Amino acid sequence: MPTKSRPNFNRLLFLCPSEGKERMVNLKQLMYFKEKNGYTFEQLSELSGVPVGTIQKIFSGETRTPRHKTIQALEMIMKFEEKNEDSGQGSYTLDDYFATPENVRVELIDGVIYDMGMPSTVHQYLITKICHAIYSYIGEKGGHCMVFPASPGVQIDCDDRSMLVPDL
Repeated sequence: MPTKSRPNFNRLLFLCPSEGKERMVNLKQLMYFKEKNGYTFEQLSELSGVPVGTIQKIFSGETRTPRHKTIQALEMIMKFEEKNEDSGQGSYTLDDYFATPENVRVELIDGVIYDMGMPSTVHQYLITKICHAIYSYIGEKGGHCMVFPASPGVQIDCDDRSMLVPDL
């Protein structure tokens, strides 16, 4: 539900250690972005990796000076949305991929970022079975290959616009 804006909470102040100075973030921009895209606090939390309670405190104005990494994570979501609106899909690079929070599963394919979500219990069970079967087969054949579940990322075409995260 929309909140009534208060003049003294229109901007959030935080210290940017890498830049060595203070920086202002417009709270109205964050609120507009949330409302425009129909995000709940829970969805913003999932996309950014920022706890729901922290996001609620920022949006309510209770937290006036959030940490730099918190604002960076929220700004990153807005940056992704702006790129999709302004230049169409396909404009993301490895820099954008590596800037996503660690707990958010994404793949970058031909400049498009895909949210992979969390695997279901059944999916994880099947991957475990397949991983074990491949590992056993390699052992039976005297092979020296290794099997890795949930690899950190694979670049197939060696450009800066693709990074896949296969299950095995």
